[in-house]
Amino acid sequence: MAIPLIDPSPTSLAVPLREAWDRLARRYGLAWSETATERDRLGRIGRVFARLPYENLSKIIETLDRPGLPRGPHELIEDHLRLGTGGTCFSLTVCWLSVLRLLGWRAEPILADRAYGADTHCALLVWVEGQPHLLDPGYLLTDPLPLQHKPCMVVPTGLQEVILQQRGGDRLDLSTRYRGQTKYRLTYKTTPVERDHFERCWQASYGWEMMRYPVLTQSDGQVQLYVQKRHLLVRQAHGAQRVEWGAAELGIQIAKTFHIDERLVERALAHLRRQGERLG
Repeated sequence: MAIPLIDPSPTSLAVPLREAWDRLARRYGLAWSETATERDRLGRIGRVFARLPYENLSKIIETLDRPGLPRGPHELIEDHLRLGTGGTCFSLTVCWLSVLRLLGWRAEPILADRAYGADTHCALLVWVEGQPHLLDPGYLLTDPLPLQHKPCMVVPTGLQEVILQQRGGDRLDLSTRYRGQTKYRLTYKTTPVERDHFERCWQASYGWEMMRYPVLTQSDGQVQLYVQKRHLLVRQAHGAQRVEWGAAELGIQIAKTFHIDERLVERALAHLRRQGERLG
């Protein structure tokens, strides 16, 4: 598997990526003044990427149409514009990283460990005014967080607080606090990962448990939607609501809630059912 990372120099993939990115930026009204700071520009780009949902349905379709070959960054953007899809952490990270490199930023991928395994998540670092900042499209961290040399940093977001704690060396724990409840999420390894190892982890992700049922999440800063199997969680500042969808309405509800093409949703669900998954 070849990772479609874009280097700052022109490549055969740079032109289609630039064209796709320009269409995406226009779709969501990306703009800034000439006096905008580098960090402000990066934050506005992040808010565009926040419109791409975290979802594994398009990844399930990849296993049918192009096994072993992930979509390139320009394909992921084009699919979003056409079908409303996004991707999972590896494809979203590579897409964002590639766009930032194309636009002139220094950006590198990193890996993270979660409770159920090492190197089961990824994010990226981008250098702003010489300082590395953390971005995590798969975990909805789309505003750049400076990696300061502090034991603990608490970052308020629209719905919750993100807590970053130095563990030692290049380890950085991420926890979230929502309505007084703090939960450990993962541990970043902030040393940029070698391409070959990143590639192996991405390939391994196609065999993870989460590829056996739908997983989707998206947030606009005020409301977060999270779907696993047939369960929808809607989180807002004043509390959370849980809804269980019936098996027959699952595809329609996912498509309507996340604005994803219903035919793609139904095709992914049909494949899971053929594999024996009960989706609930």
